Amino acid sequence: MTQHHAERILPFSRRQMFDLVADVERYPDFVPWWIAARVTGKRHLVYHTEQIMGMGPVRLRFQSDTTLHPPDRISVVSHGDAVKDMSLIWRFEEHPKGCRTTLDMTLALGSRNFEKLLAGMTEEAAVKLIDAFEKRAHALFSPGT
Repeated sequence: MTQHHAERILPFSRRQMFDLVADVERYPDFVPWWIAARVTGKRHLVYHTEQIMGMGPVRLRFQSDTTLHPPDRISVVSHGDAVKDMSLIWRFEEHPKGCRTTLDMTLALGSRNFEKLLAGMTEEAAVKLIDAFEKRAHALFSPGT
């Protein structure tokens, strides 16, 4: 099991960043290794999602449960065969320059092949996720875009 942390001050509102991260079905549009994401059930501030991630020919299909705590926090958990244990905690705090966006991630995959393939990438996974969301936020929310 690996644990990762990433944090960034972004020039956007807390609500903008919260809404961007909460919109999981759009992840395949801008997160490089996300192939598919479909919300399969919702009840109030909790939703269940089926997702596919991959690199090259390797695919990882898993389900996750997301709990929204607008506009401060998003918690994502997954347990199963493909993803033995995954926890993502996103936090959004007001900051004089916009929003402090923080991601804490715990990850244990069920596939040794997928773990080997991603060995070098998992160390930077949280940073790469923050990078993808920062780039998307600039594309959506920056003036003139």
